[in-house]
Amino acid sequence: MEPALPRFVSPEMTDLVKGIAAGLIATAVSSAILVGQRALGLVPSLDIVGIWSTVLGAPGQRAGGLIAHLTVSAVAGGALFAWLEPRLGADGTPRRGVLFGVLAWLASMALLMPASHSGMFGLRLGALAPIVMLLASVAYGAVLGWLYSVMMPTPPLGTRDPHRAT
Repeated sequence: MEPALPRFVSPEMTDLVKGIAAGLIATAVSSAILVGQRALGLVPSLDIVGIWSTVLGAPGQRAGGLIAHLTVSAVAGGALFAWLEPRLGADGTPRRGVLFGVLAWLASMALLMPASHSGMFGLRLGALAPIVMLLASVAYGAVLGWLYSVMMPTPPLGTRDPHRAT
């Protein structure tokens, strides 16, 4: 039998924790794709940590860029997905994750890339930059949505799970 949630833990809080946990792993996967593409020499100038460092006004300060990347992608992205997931129109949580990944890609192409002086859609980094970022973002969303769906499900408010202690 699954233990009951402590009284101070709401279903929304567990969704938020699930989103952040899934976001951490999804960020690791998408970051590995971006590191791998650099190692292969596809778009060597596409360095997400360096991009975040530049946006923070501290180019070359990789620690700050890494913290910003993890905070935005894993924590804020995971939490935002947990909140948006029931509102996204796709069928199934993994598909909603992919949709979320595409939306995150659009936001990064329109906001992050210009803010880092990489141009709209990062085209100053090379013609493949937006495609590589799209692949990493779709992978991020797919992993995020899939992991979120397989973690402990939160029953809708007002319903009772017969397997959960009261």
